[in-house]
Amino acid sequence: KRKRKRKRKRKMATTFKEILLKTRPESGESLSIDKHYQVVDRTFPDNLPEGHVIAKTTHFSCDPTQRIWATDVPQYMPCVKIGEGMRTLAALVVEKSNNPDFKEGDILSGLLTWAEYFVGNPKEAGLTKDASGTGNAELILGPLGLTTWTAYIGLHEVGKLKEGDTVLVSGASGATGSAAVQLAKAFGCKVVGIAGGEAKCAMVKEKYGADVVLDYKKGDLVEAVSKLNLRFDVFYDNTGGDALVAALDNLAMFGRIVICGAISQYNQLGEKVPGPHNYTMLLMRRGTMRGFIVLDHPEMIPTSVTTTAELIKGGKFHYDLDVQEGPIESVVETVNRLFSGKNVGKQLHKLA
Repeated sequence: KRKRKRKRKRKMATTFKEILLKTRPESGESLSIDKHYQVVDRTFPDNLPEGHVIAKTTHFSCDPTQRIWATDVPQYMPCVKIGEGMRTLAALVVEKSNNPDFKEGDILSGLLTWAEYFVGNPKEAGLTKDASGTGNAELILGPLGLTTWTAYIGLHEVGKLKEGDTVLVSGASGATGSAAVQLAKAFGCKVVGIAGGEAKCAMVKEKYGADVVLDYKKGDLVEAVSKLNLRFDVFYDNTGGDALVAALDNLAMFGRIVICGAISQYNQLGEKVPGPHNYTMLLMRRGTMRGFIVLDHPEMIPTSVTTTAELIKGGKFHYDLDVQEGPIESVVETVNRLFSGKNVGKQLHKLA
């Protein structure tokens, strides 16, 4: 009789990779894994302490703000220090647990670093379990995640959105911009979107439902906005630059400008970028212009999630996920896609 071969248990790796910030990117410089980052090995513990879990990272969220975090310019959170792990939003799945509140297979998400695994106490690290009930990491980091929270909070808390408002959205084909377009439409507003290129403009109009879409790559954007003969009650700004100048020129009385981002200037951080020459329109129109971040209003996040989930179920909220897959080292190139206009919708990196 032939002896059956015993199946050998696959040996768990003893180390995993984490990416640290090595040098800060200069103005106009693309991020480089070789120049700006250092890949190091971390060791798994021999014994998992009480309250700790081992969770494998499945996805990283890639966001323009990561470019800011890598610099030392004044910003809304402490910058990532040289030698620290590069900050990111991530989704993970628990592989081993010594914590009664977290079991194997649980999906977690939160603000971590570019690392293949998380080892620690999830509660102490601010990680949360999947509250969406979808069990889908890409939905959690995508339409039910940070970018949509940002759009919702910006429109309602900062923009004081009212039914019937006329709303202008820059970066309307991006993850946050497309969410702002759709949330404003669902609230009964007229929406004008700004995007770059025919394909993206068509998507903003046909898929996301903007009433009018302007292509900033075609001619003079400031002139194109003025030709609409509209006054904007709310301008949701993701880009800065000419879009902000155009919004100021065409601001309604008591209009509200929501400063969410300025991606057109992120590669020039540290330089003296000219501000809008027509900022005095805020005075003339008695307008307001205010910046914000999601962490200012965490109490609004649950309402954002439930509102968006209902809109998705009702077919009134559409989304695009641009998921690039590869080893951890290639996440840097995925982030660079945000600044070259290659991404469509929410940019994610799936660890291969």
